[in-house]
Amino acid sequence: MDQLAGASGLPIVEDCSHAHGALYQGRAVGSWGAAGCFSLQESKAVSGGEGGILTTTDREAGPCCGK
Repeated sequence: MDQLAGASGLPIVEDCSHAHGALYQGRAVGSWGAAGCFSLQESKAVSGGEGGILTTTDREAGPCCGK
């Protein structure tokens, strides 16, 4: 995925809605791509109503994501 995304210039956005606290190859899900999205909908393992969590290390994208 990294090679394909890099070649096309597209960021990877991870859907982590059922993976709270999970690791893949020793690394936390939500930390592999440009962003990770965690759903907190009532049917998920971790619930917060209709909310969600976005993770990113992109300092430019982070501030605009909550708008």
